[in-house]
Amino acid sequence: MAKYTKRETIWGNREKFQNLRQSWYHDPFKGHNAEQVVKTVNKYYAEAQEMKIKTKGEDEVLDELIKEVKIVHQNCNLYLSLGNSAMQTRHWRKVYALLDQAVPGNLDIGITFQGLLDIHADEHAEAIEDISGAAQGEMAIETAMDQVKERWENTLFGISPYRETKDRFILGDIEDLMTQLEDD
Repeated sequence: MAKYTKRETIWGNREKFQNLRQSWYHDPFKGHNAEQVVKTVNKYYAEAQEMKIKTKGEDEVLDELIKEVKIVHQNCNLYLSLGNSAMQTRHWRKVYALLDQAVPGNLDIGITFQGLLDIHADEHAEAIEDISGAAQGEMAIETAMDQVKERWENTLFGISPYRETKDRFILGDIEDLMTQLEDD
């Protein structure tokens, strides 16, 4: 009975993985959490290897599952790079320029991972990783700048009239402002 349970698990895992792979590769790319996809692939890879040890390597369906997972596993770094949430339209333009392709009209639904593989994105994985890394760095800078902007927009400046003029003022106590300036 345990043998049938193992086989049922293997068949079930293969079917689930095939369905997930279909979604990851053929559904709009922006709808997926790339980090979660890679975690799931790694989980299936580890579980399949563990099952192979338990079955002593005598299961064709398991061998096919391992083969399918390895193929997807090979593209995980590319998937992470392209699935980076920091990738903006300007970065996608760079990717498509690198691939010598026109940018799809709607980036939210016009891009699938399989479509990117079809135009040989995997052959440019290192350059795409660089674009993705730059996107991540730019996002960090933009986030920091937004935080600085928000802090300064909410900062009140104490002012006093300059001598007895109506249209000239001087800053009051600037110690807090200097501290905030140094922090930013």
